Amino acid sequence: MKNFQAIISNLYNQDNFKNLYTIEIINKLIATLPYNLRKSFMYSSIKNEILLLAFDHPTSVSEFNNYKKIIMLNTLEQLKIINQDSVQFQKLHRIKDIKAYLPKNILNRFDIGDIDIEYKVIEYYKERSSGDFIIDENGPYKTEFLAIKNAIKNNNESNK
Repeated sequence: MKNFQAIISNLYNQDNFKNLYTIEIINKLIATLPYNLRKSFMYSSIKNEILLLAFDHPTSVSEFNNYKKIIMLNTLEQLKIINQDSVQFQKLHRIKDIKAYLPKNILNRFDIGDIDIEYKVIEYYKERSSGDFIIDENGPYKTEFLAIKNAIKNNNESNK
């Protein structure tokens, strides 16, 4: 009588069930993610040379694409090196990129609708200084204070 592990191993080796090994490797990669990303992970698929990971929240997608993607690609590259002779690993050898996305049916739930934009009034304050102040001739910031003094005087003259 065969044990359960022997039955599973035989299934992995059959042509009809080659995807089981691929799914197992992808699930191991997902297990390395932080808890919040693992919790929001839904499913994965491989399109051309891209591994697509579906998440159930936009922030999870953003976090994965911006911070975790490179780590996951490096881990996958290491697995490719370790399992380069494995026949079961052939489907994963073609993967060149990993992208997270939000499925369309979930994206529709996050529709913000119409947003009313309120325009703020920019407050303007009248210049209260007349530009008549004494500048130290030996000070290190003499030129900067002269520029400020001239700007205040020019501003007062243009507002009259």
